[in-house]
Amino acid sequence: MAYLCGLHAVSALLGSQRMKIQRLLVERSKSQQYKQQITQAKGLGCRVDILPDLSQQFRGSRHQGIGAEFDFVWADRSVLFDSPNALVLVLDRIQDPHNFGACLRSAAAFGVDAVLISERGSAPMTEVVHQASCGGSIKVPVVSVGNIKQVMSEMRD
Repeated sequence: MAYLCGLHAVSALLGSQRMKIQRLLVERSKSQQYKQQITQAKGLGCRVDILPDLSQQFRGSRHQGIGAEFDFVWADRSVLFDSPNALVLVLDRIQDPHNFGACLRSAAAFGVDAVLISERGSAPMTEVVHQASCGGSIKVPVVSVGNIKQVMSEMRD
């Protein structure tokens, strides 16, 4: 189970067809402000919880009064070979979750088709990454592989 918070990240999640939302969490004081997201989540058959405060669920995060629980789905490596002219961002050993999120945010902004990361030595896909990416971690397929050099060679061929 993965968690994310913040309006942009939640909006990207609600618009994603790859990720399965388990629960939308909204602060009671923000329920009118996020009425559209609540309606959208209910339309998707997602459980919506209106809570007095989200500080317990998202400790230390600037949650903006909205968050979600969901099943993060790594992209299949076949996405790297879908198009001969696919724009792929290769990230090797990005260890800081804020930097990883910023790279994913930029990838989404520049229309990158997929992001390739190494299983070892990379920051794990966490709530911090999702929030720093402002939805980029949801919009852009992320492929995690054991050997980047081998996959890049396969892509070149």
